[in-house]
Amino acid sequence: LRSIISSLQRTSAKIEEVLQNTEDEAVRSLASQVADHQLSVPRMDARPSKPDLENTLLGQWHGLKDWFLGVGGRESDPSYLQNETNETIRRITRFAQRLGERNQNIRSRYSDYLYLADWFSRLESIEEAHRLSACVFGVPNTRHFVADSPASEDIHKVDSNMRRVLLGWIDRCMTSSDLTAKTETGRKVEMRLVDDSRIALESDDGVLEMPNYEFRFKG
Repeated sequence: LRSIISSLQRTSAKIEEVLQNTEDEAVRSLASQVADHQLSVPRMDARPSKPDLENTLLGQWHGLKDWFLGVGGRESDPSYLQNETNETIRRITRFAQRLGERNQNIRSRYSDYLYLADWFSRLESIEEAHRLSACVFGVPNTRHFVADSPASEDIHKVDSNMRRVLLGWIDRCMTSSDLTAKTETGRKVEMRLVDDSRIALESDDGVLEMPNYEFRFKG
C-alpha cells in the first residue's frame, strides 16, 4: 500500500502542476482538435456533432482536474486516498501488534500451566493439592491468613512453593498503585491489610513473620 501511495504522490504532483498551468484557451483548442480527429474516423454508428464532442471532452478534462485538484474546498482524491491508506496501514499495524501480544500471552500462559502441572505432580497428598489449587486459582470467598493470637503462634503450615507464590503476589501488589496484580494464571488479585497485627507463615524451610494481609480474587 505504501508503495502504491508513494508512486501516486510522485506522479500526482507532476499531473497537478500540468493541470494548474494549462490555460482554458489551450484546453478548448485541444478539445477542438481531438473532436476533428474523431469525426474524421469512419464509423458505422450515428456521428455526433462537433460541439457535442467538444463538450464531452471538456467535461472529461474538468472531471480529471477536479479529481487531482479538488473543487469547492473539497480535498483532492489523491490526498483522500493517501489519508485513508495511512489510516488503514495504522489499523493493520495495531491489529498485527495485538495479535502478536495475544500469541505471546498464550505462549506465556502455556509455560505457566506446564509449570503448575509439574508442581501439582510433585505434591504428596490430595490435601496439599487442594491448598495449592485454592491458592493459585482462587476460591469463591475471600481467603486470608489471620491470627488472633500473638505473632509467635504458628498458623497452618504451607508448602515452600506456595509461600513463594504468596510472596510474589505481595511483591507485585505492593508495586501497584491500587494494590492489585495478576496471578500466574491471569486472574486478578487484590491485597488488603486487615489490621496492624502480624502473622507467622510456616513452611518447610522456616517461619516467616509478616503483616496480616488478605487476598481477594476478582472476576
